[in-house]
Parts: sequence; C-alpha cells; structure tokens
Amino acid sequence: MAAEKANIVTIEDIRVVQKFIRKNWFLILFLPAFFALIAYVYTHRLPEVYAAKTEVLLKSGEELDYQSQVYTSLAGFYSNYADITNQKRVIMSYDLVSKVLDKLDFDVTYYVVGRMKTIPGDRLKPMEVDMRIKRPQLYGQFLDLRILDEGSFELSWKLDDEVNRQEFRFGQSYDESAFSLRVDKKAGFKDLTLEELTQNRYQIQTNSKNDLVNKYRSNMSIENVDYTSVLTITLEDELVERARMFLDTLSSVYIDYTLEKQVQLNDNTIKYIDLQLNKVSEILDSIETELELYKTSKAILDLTKEEDQYFKELVRYEAQRRSLGLQMEALNSLEDYLKENSGDELFPPALYMLEDQFLQQSLQALYDFQIRKSSSLFDVTSENMGIEKMQTSVDSLRGDILVYLINSRQAMSDRIQEVDRLVSEYEQRIRGIPGAQRDLLEIRRKLNVNEKMYTFLLEKRANTVIAKAAIIPQTSVIERARSMGVVGPDKERIMLTFVAAGAVLALLIAFIRFLFFERIENARELKEATNIPIIGGIPHSETAELSRLVVNESPKSNIAESFRSIRTNVQYMNPERDVSSILVTSLHPGEGKTFCSANIATIFAKADRKAVLVDFDMHKPKVHKTFHMPNDVGLSNLLTGRAELEECVCDSGIDGL
Repeated sequence: MAAEKANIVTIEDIRVVQKFIRKNWFLILFLPAFFALIAYVYTHRLPEVYAAKTEVLLKSGEELDYQSQVYTSLAGFYSNYADITNQKRVIMSYDLVSKVLDKLDFDVTYYVVGRMKTIPGDRLKPMEVDMRIKRPQLYGQFLDLRILDEGSFELSWKLDDEVNRQEFRFGQSYDESAFSLRVDKKAGFKDLTLEELTQNRYQIQTNSKNDLVNKYRSNMSIENVDYTSVLTITLEDELVERARMFLDTLSSVYIDYTLEKQVQLNDNTIKYIDLQLNKVSEILDSIETELELYKTSKAILDLTKEEDQYFKELVRYEAQRRSLGLQMEALNSLEDYLKENSGDELFPPALYMLEDQFLQQSLQALYDFQIRKSSSLFDVTSENMGIEKMQTSVDSLRGDILVYLINSRQAMSDRIQEVDRLVSEYEQRIRGIPGAQRDLLEIRRKLNVNEKMYTFLLEKRANTVIAKAAIIPQTSVIERARSMGVVGPDKERIMLTFVAAGAVLALLIAFIRFLFFERIENARELKEATNIPIIGGIPHSETAELSRLVVNESPKSNIAESFRSIRTNVQYMNPERDVSSILVTSLHPGEGKTFCSANIATIFAKADRKAVLVDFDMHKPKVHKTFHMPNDVGLSNLLTGRAELEECVCDSGIDGL
C-alpha cells in the first residue's frame, strides 16, 4: 500500500507538467496580462455609480381617539400598513415611482465627453437644455452637441438610419419634426473661453417615462431593519444628488399616498352622511310646515299626560325602526360589495352603521387574505397552486360571511317585525284619542323620529370631520436621504474576472495545443507513444546545415557517438539476419532525412561495411550537396532507362561509400 501511495505522482507526470509549462509559459503569462489591460481600460471608461439611502418608519401609531373610534369599524383596513411586505410592494410599484418622476425633471440626461471617459452631469455647466421628444426613435439615443461660437451650436442625431446635423441659436425656441428644443446660456458660459467651449463635446440623452420608471425600480432596493417596522430604501445612480433628490421625493409621495387612503375614506363617509342628512332635513322641513299649518287650522294648544306617554313610546319605537332600517341598508350594501367587488376597493362607507364584532373580525380576515393574494401576484401567476389555494380560502370565507349576512338580515327582519308590532299597538291606543289630537300626535311623532335621526347623523358627521382634521401620516421619515459614496463599479472584481478569464483562455489554448499539436521531442517520448523498437536517437544540432557530415568532421562529438550507437543497435537488432537496407523518411521537408541518411551511411562505411546511399528526394535533392558532387545523372535517369546503374553510382570520397 505504501508503494502504491508513493507512485501516485511519478517522474513522468512531473515531466509532462514541466513540458506543458515550458512550451506555453508565454501564453499563460501574456493572455492574463492582456486581459488585465483590457479590464483597466474598460473600468476606466465606466462612470462611477453612487448610492443614497433613506429610512422610513411604518405605522407610528400617532393618532387621536376620534380616529381610532372611526376606524375601528373598518375591519382593520389600516392595520395592513404594518404589513411590511405589502408596503415594500407599494413603494416599488410602477405607479408610485411614476408619480415621483412626474415631480422631477429627469427626462434629459447630460454628459461631458472626454478622450477616454464620458462623465454624466446633472446639468451642462455652460448651458440649460429644454428638450421634448416627438419621435419615439430618439428615446435613449445620444445626441451630440457642439458649441460653434458664442451665439450658436450644432446638434447631431441619427434618425431612420440617417445622421442629421443642424445649427441652432442660443436663447431661441425651435419646433422640429422630431423634437422641440431651446438651449439657454447659463452663468458658467462666461467662465469658459471660446476655445474651451468649442473644444468641449457634450451629449444629451432623452429618456421615455417607461424606461425611467423601470430604471429606478431596478436600481432601488428596500430592506427591513430587524425587529422593527423601519424600511431602509437604497438607490444607485450615476449622480449622488439626483439619487438623494429622488429618495426625498419618493418619501414625500409615499407619505401622501398613505394620507390619501385615509382622506378618501373620510370623504366617502362624509358624503354618505351628508346625503342622509339632506334627506332627513327635507323630511323635517315638510313635517314642521305640516305641523304648523295643522295646529293653526285646528287651534290645538296641548295634549293630555296619557296621550303624551303614548306618543313618546310610539316615537321611541319609530326611531328604533328607522335605525334598524339603516342597519338593514348597510347589510345589503355589504352583501353587494362581497358579491360584486374584487377586493381592491375600500369597504362601503355605510359599514360604520354595523356594530357586529364577529362580522368585523371576519371582514378583517377577508381583507387580509386579499392583501396577501395581491402581494403574491407580484411574484407568481394566477395559475400558481398557492394562489389557487388562497383564492379558495377567500371564496370560502366570503361564502361564510354571506351566509352570516343572510342570517343577520333574517334576525334583523324579525326585530323589525317586532318593532312594527309595537308601533301598531301604540298607534291603536292613540286612535282612541279624538281625531284632531290624534292627527297632531301623528305629525309630532314623525317630527321627533326624524329629529333623533338627524341628531344621530350630525354626531357621526362631527366625529368624522374631527377625525379628518386630525389625520396625520401613518408613516414618517426618520432619516432623510444621504450619500453612501461610490458603490460601483467594482473595479477590483472586474479586474479579477478579466484576469481569470484570460488565464482560463490561456490554459484552454495550451491544453488544445498539448492535445492536438504536440510533437515527440526525444526517444523516451517515442517509446511511450509506440510499441515499435527504437534503435536510437539523434540530438538536435544547430550546426547541422553547416556541417552535415558530423561523423566525418567531428568523430568525437555527441552526435557522432549517437550515430555509432545506431550502427551497433542495427547490427545486433537481428543477429540471425544481417540488415542490408535502411529507409530514412519523414512527413515534412527540413526534418533531417538527408542529414541522418548521409551520416548513417558514412558511419557504416567507416566500419568497413560497403554502403550505397540512394537519394529518393525528386523534388529537392540534397545528398549531392552534402558530398560536394555533381548532380548530372541520378535515380530518375535510372528509373526512366536513360542511364545504366554504373553511370548513376558516384564515389563519395569516403572509403566504402
């Protein structure tokens, strides 16, 4: 086991790695360095990104008793403001961000173009640009602005694959087919020389409303501070002042949004009460007029004590019947809301007439379900199993509430019938009163009933008006927008990414070279690559072209010794049969065929062996150059029959060759 562990990494493995590094070190060093240079230029051209943040406190709980009394019967609508997830959705919603941008002038973005970098600016220093786009193709496009002189400038833009250039004057309004434009000089115009103004290059980018909304929604993030109802809103932008301005405006618009819901509810309630008051007031006016005319015509001054008692009881039950009628109307209104409303609107304002605690709790649970469903639809579709399950719960709860409403209406109907019976009983007793007095009691009864209803409505209206006057935001800003400094781009990370990509590419190229373009460099590698016996190897020689017959000119050199080793190996390779012919060949020219064959033939001749060296290179023969012989007659003449063998054999000047 120890021996196996010791041989996990062999010397051959180390040689392979060494060879891999030796042949590709330049590539491994150059590509990462080249990619690092590209990353440096790329990050240098990127504009810096700043961040700003603000903190908003949800549901501070600062409200008057009047408000809490009025809102108690609203099935916990405002308690949902404490639902942090919902409020994140509200702040990030398209409509809210759109309202923020409506208050800000972010339609045009300005840039100063440098040699290597384009720098964004909130406003161009020497100019003020007012531009309105008419052709949507210009949205998002960079328009080049170049100052020509103190009174004019040139604007160039691309439209319908055609570059347009036009000269304009400062301080004048233009109404072109693609846009309307006015450029005014600012105080900074005089601070720069004419040469500086004409050399500077400016760009204008116009942005559509939809693109702006999506940009700021994607650059904005909201986090909840642990164990609190505080939201931290962070925005990234190329201009820190613009980011701070956006966040401050967003906080203001969001607070107005929370107030809007409360004011809307109060306004709806007041409108409903005013409508009921107008009806009751008209009835009171007509009854008072009728009473006055009747008393005048009959000359009636007062009623007896017994008749007055009957009258008071009748008025009390009449008021109860009227109140029950309003509650029945509220039940009907709520039933219509549950059957027809999708859940996005507020509960009907008549709901404050009901004082059923179980009904209020059930409605609050229903509204909570609807809020969670609306929030979930931001992330998943309506076909999601969770949404379908939630919808089933909503439908089930709505059905239970409707059943409860039917039962409540039945109980209320029974109560109304009981009150009607008591009213009829006292009306029967009053009928025993003389006709004139009886008619007077009837008129006074109607008057008192409507006066009580009028007083009840006035009290409710006063409470609602006081609650509206005391409305304060349910949210508050606890930290105004402030800068967080530069947050991007992450130049170090970009640099490391590029260097890593360069290293991976270098290794990939080196690996491909190693797999498909690797050459055998020594006899050891050749032995590993084939089962054919290797009889010897010739070391590489830089002087082979100058001194081709090394075995004759340098008999004691390493190369000469390698050729002698080959001669010995050939002689003993097959002792039973003498080797009579050796073929030297290769795939490409210039690989040493002539050099090896000439030296092998010479080394055999020096061993007192007769040798014939035949040059089969018909294209570029070199053997005659090696031995300094003419090339008048050769193998091609012999093969074509134009010469005899004896004519083609030449003496090399070496004995036996």
